[in-house]
Amino acid sequence: MASGIDQSKGGFACYVSDEQLAAYARLTPYQRLCWVEEIRILRYSPERRKRRNGRSVCVGARPSSPWPVDRPLFSPDPLLVSDQTDEPAWRRVGTPEFLIASGVFAGVFLLLSRANGFLPILDHANLAFHEAGHIFFRILGETASLYGGTLGQLVFPGVAIVVLWRRRETLGLAIAGIWFFENFLNIAVYMADARTQALPLVGGGDHDWTNILGRWNALASDTSLARKLRALGWIGMIGMWGWLGLRWLGDRQRD
Repeated sequence: MASGIDQSKGGFACYVSDEQLAAYARLTPYQRLCWVEEIRILRYSPERRKRRNGRSVCVGARPSSPWPVDRPLFSPDPLLVSDQTDEPAWRRVGTPEFLIASGVFAGVFLLLSRANGFLPILDHANLAFHEAGHIFFRILGETASLYGGTLGQLVFPGVAIVVLWRRRETLGLAIAGIWFFENFLNIAVYMADARTQALPLVGGGDHDWTNILGRWNALASDTSLARKLRALGWIGMIGMWGWLGLRWLGDRQRD
């Protein structure tokens, strides 16, 4: 089936099969715009003009078409489409941004590995969120207040992750994700102290994880659970760094 636009008004003609036309009808408006833009770029690029030799650009399986015959009507071309949805595209990650972020992440990971999972500046901020969690969740009762400290450490970076995900902020999301999982290391230190109770507590009072693990009948497993939580934190942090690297590689391929 042939479909065209009046080229005297600045349009261009293309040819599609019935199967391709049916596939086009199933695309979202955003995908249709991306596909048309892809055709326009291929039609008017200098390389394509040399290959056309005066022929019309044809889309599909016409023997004289410079378009690859095995290419579908709408292909996931990384130059034009990121996720093939109506959602906004992820913010691109430039090489300088990625290298600087990677250097910072590597430094933070090195310090965390040497400081037993505690960074003064970052974890003092986490401690503030921990205490705020106790206060906030106290309105829900004693049990909620007990768990509120740990929840407070996770809720704030969790909210940041959700917001940055919705905004498609690639670098910001990676940073927030690493912050979220870094809290696992901090929580693991507190958890491992459940029996010995050697850590100084802000304002005195009861030890959260002594009470929590006591309720779970798992007080004897405090160090074992802490090791698992610490490992999960490291996996999460490295995973977020790796995800940022994949986004950066994808952006380089689109360039």
